[in-house]
Amino acid sequence: MEEFEFSVNYTDFHKTVLQYMMQVKVATQPQLLDLSKNVYSAIMRHQRIQQLSQENNADENGEDTSNEVTNGNVNQDESPQNGTNAENSGDSSTGKEITLSDEDESSIKEAIDSLTNNTVEFTVVALNRKLNTVDFEIVRTSSQESEEILYILINKKSDNAVKLSTIFTNAEIQIINDLIDRMFDHSNESKSLLSYSISPAVAVEIVKKSSSKTTNQQSYEFLNDLELKGWISYIDRRYTLSSRALAELKGFLIDKYGEDSAETEGSISICYGCKQIATRGLRCSNDSCFIRFHSLCRDHFIKSNSDSTKCPNNDCDLRIGENDMGIYF
Repeated sequence: MEEFEFSVNYTDFHKTVLQYMMQVKVATQPQLLDLSKNVYSAIMRHQRIQQLSQENNADENGEDTSNEVTNGNVNQDESPQNGTNAENSGDSSTGKEITLSDEDESSIKEAIDSLTNNTVEFTVVALNRKLNTVDFEIVRTSSQESEEILYILINKKSDNAVKLSTIFTNAEIQIINDLIDRMFDHSNESKSLLSYSISPAVAVEIVKKSSSKTTNQQSYEFLNDLELKGWISYIDRRYTLSSRALAELKGFLIDKYGEDSAETEGSISICYGCKQIATRGLRCSNDSCFIRFHSLCRDHFIKSNSDSTKCPNNDCDLRIGENDMGIYF
């Protein structure tokens, strides 16, 4: 796994979150919040134990020491690894086990309980400042399956073939391209009919036609493998690209099929809220309007624009409300 160098301004907390994202690629907001709480807890316990250790050494040696580690910045040679609980640490110089008092435990719990989803947002922003210099990014979008907020680590530099070639053969990449073509080539369809999905029967036909997989079983095995690897999703008995694939291949898809906007008439719909590709969600009830939302992003837009929920398309007079924008696509 590729490693990234961070400046001294980045804490072990940031490094641990990044290591987690590099492993899982996709995480929900609750998952990152739980991780944040666990890592902060470990760091705070470690800091407090280090402080108590210094105080014990000073008492025994008759010295005065007031040096403390603050603000979550832990020295590299003292930091807890991967959020490991440092509660059972001891004083290395005396061999005494150091335990935290009930007051310490209460203070740590209060600090951890104060962490919110904003902590996750600020952490992602901080990580992206560094990731952007190496053409990586953690993008925020809404899950099209569960409507949860997702954070996806993507490679912004490599094209789709490079991204896929690490796990698929050239022949398999061609199958994937053919599947994507069938999902997104809507040049002869009305905007109101966009589905961005295909039936299992059509998917199997494409796999069999584009490869040596000549039986239905072989084709389904390949499709199941794509699903397990996180590239496609099976929703409402149809195959569609997963949230991860949409984020990873965003540039390629827009370049190939064009964005549907006020200036262009492509077949790629962009969520007005999170600015990511939307293949499932809500569309304006005006058939000629390009505005699309993930359901969760639409709700956030309404809450953030309570004074005016007019459709953000200047050429559309409809309002974005429960009744005016409830058409799913």
